[in-house]
Amino acid sequence: MKLILVRHGETHWNTLNKLQSFTDNELNANGHNQAKKTASKLKTIHIDKIISSPLIRAIQTAEPLAQKHTIEIEIDQRITERNYGELEGQNYLELVEFMKPIIKEGSFSKYNIEEPLDFKKRITEFWEELHEKYFGKTVVLVSHSGTFKMLLSIIQNESYEIMRKKIHKTNASISTIEFSEPNVISLLDIGYDKHLVD
Repeated sequence: MKLILVRHGETHWNTLNKLQSFTDNELNANGHNQAKKTASKLKTIHIDKIISSPLIRAIQTAEPLAQKHTIEIEIDQRITERNYGELEGQNYLELVEFMKPIIKEGSFSKYNIEEPLDFKKRITEFWEELHEKYFGKTVVLVSHSGTFKMLLSIIQNESYEIMRKKIHKTNASISTIEFSEPNVISLLDIGYDKHLVD
């Protein structure tokens, strides 16, 4: 199985470092250009399935790739971004210290932030179903940074908090995971973004 993870292209909120989860922002001009470059990078790869988050920034990133491969985009609600509740739209660089006690105390509900276990549960359900249905196939997922970090933590059996700090994925970056057999990773290439450089 080859799993290709494509983070959505750039939005205006990305340029402002705003925490962006359920707010349905469209790609900006650069984001659309990134989506086209990503589609060109993946045009020679055989793809069996394209699955996208329901948010418009992910769908708009998936569309050029789907057109090149004449594949319909399947929408799956489970791979939308984590819901950051009342912190939505705030500058995430300024939230680093603010978030530390929330994470330590687990007081996510105080700010209507999606609980880590709920987030993990929906991504785990998605992954188990995907793994069962499409093992031996090449599947592209177009989604969000937080979603992919959780998915990678599940696949690699590593803490989400460790993965969240360890992995930085630029907009429209490509990550590739290949499995030689169920649950045995033979290739792991995270955050490739050289295709975005003119």
